[in-house]
Amino acid sequence: MSKRSGRTYISKPWQKDEAPGSIESFVKKLQSEGVDAGRKAAEKIKGDAKQEAEKIIAQAEAEAERIVAKAKNEADKYFSRMQTELDLAVRDAILKLRETIGQILSAMLTRKIEKHLSNPDFLGKIIKEVIMVYAKADAAQQPFMKVDISGKMGDKLGDDILNDLFAHLNEEQEKIALQATLSKAGFEYTIDGATVDVSPDSVSEVVLEMVRPALQEIIDRVVD
Repeated sequence: MSKRSGRTYISKPWQKDEAPGSIESFVKKLQSEGVDAGRKAAEKIKGDAKQEAEKIIAQAEAEAERIVAKAKNEADKYFSRMQTELDLAVRDAILKLRETIGQILSAMLTRKIEKHLSNPDFLGKIIKEVIMVYAKADAAQQPFMKVDISGKMGDKLGDDILNDLFAHLNEEQEKIALQATLSKAGFEYTIDGATVDVSPDSVSEVVLEMVRPALQEIIDRVVD
């Protein structure tokens, strides 16, 4: 407050030591600070958004990799299981093939051998060879020998064949007995309680044991 010429004047606050240009500078300063603050806020928001976006993208990529890895693992397990099942199926098929071929071959051999063992001349020669082996082993020191053939074969064997069986035996003949009680083709001979079966089934089994390795090799070459 001042007195001039008897009058009292009240000075306004902005008029005290201030020029009009100071107000404009102040306003500009406020504007500049407001713009800078806004820019900084915008940059912070933008940075935060970018970080959040990168975080979301990284999580999405990690989740995608997890899903892909899980799917691949499941696929590997599935194909591994399928491969195992396929290998087992192939193995079973090969085993079944071997079994079937063995059965067919056994049936063929059995029929063929039965045909020969049902022939009186052929059977007579086989029995004679067995008896001669027994005789050469010094029958005097050997236990009693019994030869058994089927009733049908006993009727078919003529006197000539029977005489030929014992033609070269002397005292050994007393230790050899021939009887006809079997119900199958072939014959059996028993020495000292041990019986040897010479029938279509037993002979075919022996032949199969001999050919199985070669048969196995052939099957392996076919399936490989």
